[in-house]
Amino acid sequence: MPKADGSSAVVGSLMRPAIRAVLIKGEPGTGKTIFSLELLRSHGGGLYVSTRVPEDKILMQYPSLRLLFTDDGVKLPKAVVEGARFQDMRFSDAAMLVETVIEYISKLKDPLVVLDSWDTVARQLSATERLKTENALLALADTRNARLVFTSEEPAVSSTDYLVDAIVLLKSEIIDGRRVRRLELQKLRGAEIPEVSYLFSLHGARFNVFEPTTFPVPPLQDRRPFREVKNSPGYYSTGSRELDAMLGGGLRDGRGMVIEIGQYVGDGWEMPLVSMISSNFIANGGCVVALPTAGATGEMIRRFKTPHFRKEVLEQRWKVARFNEASAGDPYSFQLDPTSAMKSLQIFWKTVEKMSKAGNRKALPHLSILGIDRIETTFGEGEIVKLQALTSAMLSKGHGTILAITRQFTKSNQFLVGVAGRYLKLYQINGRLVLYSIKPPSRMYVVDYDSSRGYPTVNLTPMS
Repeated sequence: MPKADGSSAVVGSLMRPAIRAVLIKGEPGTGKTIFSLELLRSHGGGLYVSTRVPEDKILMQYPSLRLLFTDDGVKLPKAVVEGARFQDMRFSDAAMLVETVIEYISKLKDPLVVLDSWDTVARQLSATERLKTENALLALADTRNARLVFTSEEPAVSSTDYLVDAIVLLKSEIIDGRRVRRLELQKLRGAEIPEVSYLFSLHGARFNVFEPTTFPVPPLQDRRPFREVKNSPGYYSTGSRELDAMLGGGLRDGRGMVIEIGQYVGDGWEMPLVSMISSNFIANGGCVVALPTAGATGEMIRRFKTPHFRKEVLEQRWKVARFNEASAGDPYSFQLDPTSAMKSLQIFWKTVEKMSKAGNRKALPHLSILGIDRIETTFGEGEIVKLQALTSAMLSKGHGTILAITRQFTKSNQFLVGVAGRYLKLYQINGRLVLYSIKPPSRMYVVDYDSSRGYPTVNLTPMS
């Protein structure tokens, strides 16, 4: 299943011919070792010089790297990478380390050498000796067409910063109790920096860089009927096995779920996610009634639905509520009463019951999507508490579930956290959509929208 991953773009920018020396900076645990090994993978091999960790320990921490390191640097099968050598220099002085690097560079064509960590070596040298050593290494790299990668935990600017062609700063921070990792390209000599900052993860002991979220839409000729992911006992599948796993099985029968949309998430950015959930519900034989959140127009909703279902299926199993006059001849919409919250919800639930029971001996499962921000804006915050009792009563009457969509600054959110069985947050960080659950708590996931199947689906990648 394809995932949008910017690792190749970032690594590619550091592997341009003009870039001969790269400095990877960051505090302990930010991912410097994994990123330097990703550069070794991309180059096809090289020399990894460790001044901190022995080879057996690094292979114990990252078992997949056994395919990367070899004793003699011979080529491995094309399915993996070419060989890379590991040199343990923990007990060597600066002169011996530099001599080892010079010998390696002198013997090979286009070599790449990772010095992890360079600041351990630099501390043995005076400022003058350090500058001379770095200049000598860089001059040799230029002469032999070699590449040098320095890793460092020095927070201050050093002589290395001025001499190298590129600087990558790795950061780790906590947002809402969850670890978030960022990569900053601080220097890229001879080229424009496309994105200053990227989100990344170390999931699977690989360095995964995430570019800003995109919204791929398949061409008309490539659009396909929606193919369902089957429900499991007691749960309705969301249409994404990864999201189902995050939710412990999917949308729970007879319970409600809330998705809070963050302040900087653009209008409609949640639509592929909500569309996938509702489409999978319809494809599994259920019916969907929706009061869209603010910013989600009827036309936007139709664009996500009509290419993937037969018209008669949508007319029977999908309705969209409106507060304004419904368009003449629109088979998918119905009118609510903008003067009364209770009347509007009664109309809404009557529509749910009618669709659920229409022409069926056994009632269809129903998914109700409620734009809480829309309800609050129209009727006021106080009505949400009253409406919650009505929605709970309706769920108790038959098979179904509720998906409530709210915004970060909707006043009812604190109440919703208390009454919802599941409360998710959809946020944007560095132009990337991320999703996580605060009730019950979950890790943070990066959201990828995928249209390769001919309809919108969602992939999730753990941030940590």
